[in-house]
This record gives sequence, C-alpha cells and structure tokens, in this order.
Amino acid sequence: MKLRLFLAYWIKSINFYPKVKIVTFNVVEIQKILPHRYPFLLLDRVISIEEGKYIEAYKNVSISEPVFQGHFPNHPIYPGVMIIEGLWLRLEVF
Repeated sequence: MKLRLFLAYWIKSINFYPKVKIVTFNVVEIQKILPHRYPFLLLDRVISIEEGKYIEAYKNVSISEPVFQGHFPNHPIYPGVMIIEGLWLRLEVF
C-alpha cells in the first residue's frame, strides 16, 4: 500500500508532457466556466490542460447517482450517453 501511494505520488510529480500546464480547477471554478449544475455537471476536477490538444479531468461516480436507478436495475452500469456528455463538457472547459 505504501509503495503504491509512493509510486502514484512520484508519477504524478513527473510532467510527461512538457507543454502541458499543470492546472487544477475544482468544481466551484468549473461552475464559473460552465452553466451546468448537478446532476448535469459531469465534471468534478480538471488536472492539466494543453490548450487545444490535451485535457485531464475527473468525474467521481458513485452507485447512488440517479442514472443507476433506472439503467438496468438488476445490473447497474453507467450509461454511454452520460460518458459522451461528460467528454463534451471537458471540451467546453478547453
């Protein structure tokens, strides 16, 4: 466990893409850019951006999300439409 955390920290400290700006936007800063709000704000954090080429962003998903209740009730999966919408929101932050 300690080794895994160390490696994750070490890898995160290396900038594999020298032109990429290590920028972090939290959800409050993202809400200043995008008009979307919960449950349609499918973006929780932006980590790094290379303008026009690269973006690394996260959406935390838990089983209590409303989309899981109606999408295959006995076998909940995250809908592909929501994944595509999340990708589109990342482009809007670009």
